[in-house]
Amino acid sequence: MRERICNFVPQESIKEVIEAEYAKIKNKILELVPEAEVEHVGSSAVSGMSTKKDLDITVRVRGSDFQSAIEKFKEVFVAEHEDVWVVGKNEGLAIFKEKNIPPDLESVDIMLVIKDSRFDEFHIFKEILIQRELPACKGGDESQIPHLPV
Repeated sequence: MRERICNFVPQESIKEVIEAEYAKIKNKILELVPEAEVEHVGSSAVSGMSTKKDLDITVRVRGSDFQSAIEKFKEVFVAEHEDVWVVGKNEGLAIFKEKNIPPDLESVDIMLVIKDSRFDEFHIFKEILIQRELPACKGGDESQIPHLPV
């Protein structure tokens, strides 16, 4: 297996690109599933954090809307990791990628979940990042930001 190197950068260095792309994707999602709750999550959503130059978005829907949301997303986004998807009446996780992203970003990942299911945790992770001081993840001197294999 080939090892990729993941280079972290301060969130502020790509903040404008991230915010513009998030607004574009959020609008696209709400056109497909107007009742969805859409939130920018992950380290690029938190000021002062380091990021892999990616944009993570969680989309929360009711269980009754999950299957139709999957079908609509498949028309617009690339289905990813279908082998780990969970599709049930009260549990749901499906992962997608945006096809066309700005050159300054590495990826745009979209996690579709059933609201209040066991997979509905991405927005909680963001809150944990906001509330905690995590020195190893803080931006600043780029020479001190880790470069990890992924």
